[in-house]
Amino acid sequence: MRVNLDNSLDLSQGSPFAQQDPVITVIAMAILVPVCFWVYYDARQRYREPWPPMLWAILVFLVLIFFLPMYLITRPPKNIPAGKNTK
Repeated sequence: MRVNLDNSLDLSQGSPFAQQDPVITVIAMAILVPVCFWVYYDARQRYREPWPPMLWAILVFLVLIFFLPMYLITRPPKNIPAGKNTK
């Protein structure tokens, strides 16, 4: 990728993202996928409806750096089964 004198991009060599090292992608997915599973299973314990856990997991998968902190801040307390002593 070159920048011409008239400030236009020369993409004749392809996208700058196409030349990314596959090792970086594998490492990123090795971190991202378990985090998404954790968010899904944690949200299943905290929400009674079936759709919020899936929605949170998808949002975290799409934009981890924004939605993971948002989930951790806004998640409700865990549902404690009836008859359990909390002491």
